[in-house]
Amino acid sequence: IMNFLLELDVLVFTKEPEHLWDKTADAVWKFRESAAFLRQHLPVLSSRQEFNFSPECAIKVSHDFPGEGIMLDKTILLVRDGRDAVYSLFKREMARNHFSGWLSRLVPPLGLTAPETWAAFNFIWSRIVDKDRLLIVRFEDLKTTPLSAGRKVISFLNIDRSDEQIARAAENSRVEKAIEAENAFMARQHDGEGDKHPMSSVYG
Repeated sequence: IMNFLLELDVLVFTKEPEHLWDKTADAVWKFRESAAFLRQHLPVLSSRQEFNFSPECAIKVSHDFPGEGIMLDKTILLVRDGRDAVYSLFKREMARNHFSGWLSRLVPPLGLTAPETWAAFNFIWSRIVDKDRLLIVRFEDLKTTPLSAGRKVISFLNIDRSDEQIARAAENSRVEKAIEAENAFMARQHDGEGDKHPMSSVYG
């Protein structure tokens, strides 16, 4: 979803906008090299460094449990099949112990196992946000029907874009594009370029 929205010139950030972006005097937003690790997840950052973000909305991305004041905002909950989400985290962490042993360990912030944390995360988010301010998007739908899923996101956020723009953004945000971006990023890491700073979460 992050890449899809960036393709449509929607401001996307983590924590605060200045963690990822520098805004120039002429209202051009430049991607900060200190966040270069995001190129492994967002193909658009390999082709664009500057954006003219629309004032329509700004999207804060979080892998955290709901915090104070969060219920005032529209929320998109990206849900991945729990089995895939947990196993993907196991592989990213390159855990040395057996998978069954890794599954039984307790993880923050709730002191639950990884599968229990995934379940609690999605349950709490889906209950704490009012239904009219919540859109649940399945990760699997982004893979199989990216255009349809993208249209739902745009409609939910009340963003006005042409069919051509939406289709192009969906095409450029396909999982295959993300895999290409990650492979290119990891190849640069192997060659000694840049700092490795992987972003991962068990939740989505």
